[in-house]
Amino acid sequence: MKREILFRGKRLDSGEWVEGYLRLQLVDGDLTQAKQSANIFHSWMDEIGKVFSETDSVDPDTVGQFTGLTDSHDVKIFEGDIVVDADAPNIILTIVWNKGSYRLIRADNTGYPISWGDDLMVIGNVNNNPELIGGAS
Repeated sequence: MKREILFRGKRLDSGEWVEGYLRLQLVDGDLTQAKQSANIFHSWMDEIGKVFSETDSVDPDTVGQFTGLTDSHDVKIFEGDIVVDADAPNIILTIVWNKGSYRLIRADNTGYPISWGDDLMVIGNVNNNPELIGGAS
């Protein structure tokens, strides 16, 4: 099965979320600085087959990679999403990349690897809904 490599980030100009391919670059080419700029490239086709493409500047702190999984409503699950498990809807989990895999992390920092059999539902993300995981609002 082929896995789609896809990223999501929040546009700097409008705050709108965009999905596509990621390009990171150092600001001013300075390797001693941790600052980066991020762009998401995406394309689409109109109803007559004409292809359009666009590159949007996004906040690097909002960039998350697609896990390859969708939730119970067929919504793509990205790193940074906040989910609940149908078997335990009162337990809120965050999707993170840790120890070489995507993991479901509870508020107490315990977690387990995400898997294809998990019946999850996306309820938000860490950037738009920090209050869901006990962060600042």
